[in-house]
Amino acid sequence: MTAVFFIIKVRFYFSNQEAKDELKKWEISLDTGLVEFDGRLLESEQILYANRSIRYKHDEADWSREGLMN
Repeated sequence: MTAVFFIIKVRFYFSNQEAKDELKKWEISLDTGLVEFDGRLLESEQILYANRSIRYKHDEADWSREGLMN
């Protein structure tokens, strides 16, 4: 989940009483003071198969498609 998408979801939570009520049933709440921090994106790992290796795309973080291709 990207940071922007997460922030949009949190804003939705704070502006939507139905969402708050649903989470309250599970005794879940979100803090208004979100923490921001710098991060880094590491190079994708090399996935080794029996006869080849692949690198997945960071934006998808899914190597199943490449794993099925010959």
